[in-house]
Amino acid sequence: MVTLNETRNIAGPGKWFLRLNRSQSLWLLIVLIWSVSLGLQSVAPDGNDIWLLTWPEAWTLPLADGFNKLIYGIAEFNIFKGFAVADGTRAFNPVIDTITQYVSGLIDGGIKSGFGSNTVQIVPPLSWLGVLIAITLLGHRLGGFKLAGLTSMSFVYLLTFDLWGSAAITIAQMLIAVPLALAIGIGVGIWLYYSPRIRPVMLLIVDQAQTIPIFSYLVPIVVFFGLGSAPAIVAAVIYAAPATVRAAILGLEQSEAQVGELAASTGATFSQTLFSFLLPTARTALQTGGTQVVLLAFSTGILASLVGSGGLGYDVLVAMRQLNIGRGIEAGLAITLLAIISNNFIKVGFGDIKHRKEVLTRKVFLLLTLGSLLLLTLLSQVVPELKTYPDTWTINTGQVTDRFVDWFTVQFYDLLSWIKAVLFVNIFRPLEDLLLSLPWLAVCLTLGIFGFLTGGRIRGVSVFLLATFLAASGLWEKSMSTVYLCSLGVVSAIVVGMPLGVLSAKSRLVASVVMPVVNTLQTLPPFLYLVPAIMMFGTGDFSAFFAIFLFAVVPMVRYSEAGIRSVPEQLNEAGRQMGSTRFQLFWNVEFPVAVPMLLVGVNQTILLGLSMLVVTALIGTHDLGQEALYALQKSNPGRAIVAGLGIATIAIISDRLIGGLAEARSKAKRNLRQVREKTKTVDQGTISA
Repeated sequence: MVTLNETRNIAGPGKWFLRLNRSQSLWLLIVLIWSVSLGLQSVAPDGNDIWLLTWPEAWTLPLADGFNKLIYGIAEFNIFKGFAVADGTRAFNPVIDTITQYVSGLIDGGIKSGFGSNTVQIVPPLSWLGVLIAITLLGHRLGGFKLAGLTSMSFVYLLTFDLWGSAAITIAQMLIAVPLALAIGIGVGIWLYYSPRIRPVMLLIVDQAQTIPIFSYLVPIVVFFGLGSAPAIVAAVIYAAPATVRAAILGLEQSEAQVGELAASTGATFSQTLFSFLLPTARTALQTGGTQVVLLAFSTGILASLVGSGGLGYDVLVAMRQLNIGRGIEAGLAITLLAIISNNFIKVGFGDIKHRKEVLTRKVFLLLTLGSLLLLTLLSQVVPELKTYPDTWTINTGQVTDRFVDWFTVQFYDLLSWIKAVLFVNIFRPLEDLLLSLPWLAVCLTLGIFGFLTGGRIRGVSVFLLATFLAASGLWEKSMSTVYLCSLGVVSAIVVGMPLGVLSAKSRLVASVVMPVVNTLQTLPPFLYLVPAIMMFGTGDFSAFFAIFLFAVVPMVRYSEAGIRSVPEQLNEAGRQMGSTRFQLFWNVEFPVAVPMLLVGVNQTILLGLSMLVVTALIGTHDLGQEALYALQKSNPGRAIVAGLGIATIAIISDRLIGGLAEARSKAKRNLRQVREKTKTVDQGTISA
């Protein structure tokens, strides 16, 4: 048998390809593929008649029609005679609507019965002052003066900016969605923890629930649940619950390593082990998952308002459609404040508070809370100002904001238009034209080869098939437009975010300025990122790019800062002792160690950029986000699902390639470490001899 080295030795000048290793051969194959593709394009510039360049229309898979038949077939399937599946799911609508109406009615407007002119108020609304005092006392009881102050100021904000009624609807919906998402997420997480065989398949489905845009399954949900609060709550649960599933599995695995043997030694039963040992120990991981559930659930509010859910999300949506930037900011900040308060309450629920001396006993707290609610509600029947917050006390910043926008537009219009025109003509349009002109087969094969180089045969084949799906689904041009917008936003976020993160890790002064801004940006609803984009650049692709950049720069800053901070001080000290300059220390020590964390940041930046495309579709883009929005407007669930799968496919491809780079780097480090250890062992043996 001839070895590889012997083959290289006997190969003559004419057998040069035998001396190429696998990586060199694959790079040569990429060059060959693109040479053939570009040669065919030069022969046939339009490429419509050559299947190697353009996916034939006759080969396009009728996926949208197939999904429509499947969804409507399930919805119309008769469980009993004349009782279809959709009838059963829509039977929950009156229950959910009644609960939300009762909860929101107690806060604002009262509980009513009847329709139209026959509407009768059954229960009066709670006094706004009583609710304010009660929620402040609750905040103090759970989190001390800090949480009490945050809670009271947030509710005063809702009252002052005339958002009390809309906030009541949002609070009612979230009181159903968040606990339901937590219960389902933790339950599924426990089930998958004890079912390792089906865990990989189920986790793949769980991951797709967050990767696929909410528009894509909001349309099928409407088919089963109709319009109103029910589809909004179901969408929030589907979108938010997966965060708790992974957190629960991770927390239980860590708990098993810590207290599993202790539980077994005490002879605890299955339920005792789970509820007395594993779950309490997994509190930190569950609290992290709960935080994500709150943020994700509130983030769905604006998009869910497209199906008639109402609330603060509807206020933001209407304000953005009317270009009423001031009102949009007010309602968006209200969502942020409610999310922050809910997040703090979730932390308390999982026991993430320090033990402190209670100022009020439980009995005194209940008496004060219920007493203030009842007494002020009774007084509100006599004093109208206690029943409804007076209009004369409200503030409207809309005119001030609009004046500022008008002033800003007039003062900076020429400069911003020049920047937009220069970048659009020299970068944006050429890049889009280039991506739209790329032959599908060459792109798919190249991505597959990259996947093979970074992760082996299975990853290479999977990446190739995923990329081919974009062509086979008939969404190749939309996908390339998506890649064009997302790549511009992501690259800009990396260029800006990585240096800011590095500087924040190295300078407390920079961190004191940058990190609070990053923390604030992370809590803002995606819709609010459209405000500065529209204000500065109007509508269109450039505004979408700017909004994607603002939304995606946050994880890049965070992961860059965390990556540099995670470098062991021993390595830095060793570098300084060797006489390295600051730049040499960063480039040769800190940056290589932080690369895995930086790659995770790049991956998260891409995912956030793709998720923002659904929002930017509202300002006139032509990508997969616009396709999903169009499907929602036309009530075409199949088309929405295909568009969502296209966005998810791009996200998975980027995750596989970037994850492969990180894995390849880690493998190379392990191999280098093994070689060094072997060399050291050989050297020690030589010295001993």
